[in-house]
Amino acid sequence: MKFAPIAASLALSLLFALPALAQDRTFADEDVRRAEAFFTSSAGGSLDCLETINEGMRVLYNDRSMRLSSTVDLTMKKMAAVGRATPARKFGFYDEKGRSTFGVTAPETLRESVWDGLIAMSNGVEGWHVFGFSPLDGNHSVTLFLDTRNGGSKVYWSDQWGSKGGFKLYATKAELDGEIERLTSKWWKTKLRTLKIKFKTDAKIYQLIPAGAEEAPTSEETAEVIRASNLNLRSGPGTNHDRVAGAKRGQKFKVVGKEGKWVQLEGEDGKRVWAHRYFLKVTRTVQAGAASALRGLSGN
Repeated sequence: MKFAPIAASLALSLLFALPALAQDRTFADEDVRRAEAFFTSSAGGSLDCLETINEGMRVLYNDRSMRLSSTVDLTMKKMAAVGRATPARKFGFYDEKGRSTFGVTAPETLRESVWDGLIAMSNGVEGWHVFGFSPLDGNHSVTLFLDTRNGGSKVYWSDQWGSKGGFKLYATKAELDGEIERLTSKWWKTKLRTLKIKFKTDAKIYQLIPAGAEEAPTSEETAEVIRASNLNLRSGPGTNHDRVAGAKRGQKFKVVGKEGKWVQLEGEDGKRVWAHRYFLKVTRTVQAGAASALRGLSGN
């Protein structure tokens, strides 16, 4: 009981810190307008989608020396490594029969609204919120701008397409989600027909964090199955919980929780399951310090 006042004080301090953190994730109007000018001037030009988002990041942060990467997801992960982006939030799809699809059947509708996801990630703070967007497993590169000023919500879509003009307004959830569903379904079917590839269909959102408000890099634990050819994965931490899936030796997962000798795992499909610690090799990866990582991003 003697720890209760300390715990309460800590909880209150964390509670009041949340709005400040969310406020740190809003961009100045001058930063957004500078980025808007770049996207609108380059729309329909010679840059491809990856070159557009990478150059857009340099313009948004007013940092011409930023070293980014060869795919939208690798660029965002590089940003996350230095505290300038959050880890990806995934949005899956249903097929035409309402079943979750992981690449086997064609995606038709979002399982969760991207519009609602952006609003939730803004945490109710008014201002400009900026996101890297990776639809259909990185088959396109998009920057999304969410404007929550004056009590409303508007989303602007920026890429290299002349048809979107570099800064296209989506004023409603139906417009934005409908466009993402239309494009994802179209691309999946086209690429299956031409390349014979079935994509997992995930859309990923990364929230960007302004310069000067970088979050401290975090450590991450991963688990690899090492002691079973077909490991039972359960719905809870114990053999009394149902077996919901299996995992092969060498299969890797993200560690998201622990309880006693049981480890909660998250697979690439976003599903969470439990496995006994005995069968796993758990590794903790600590990201580089913020200062050294920023030097790598800027090339210094």
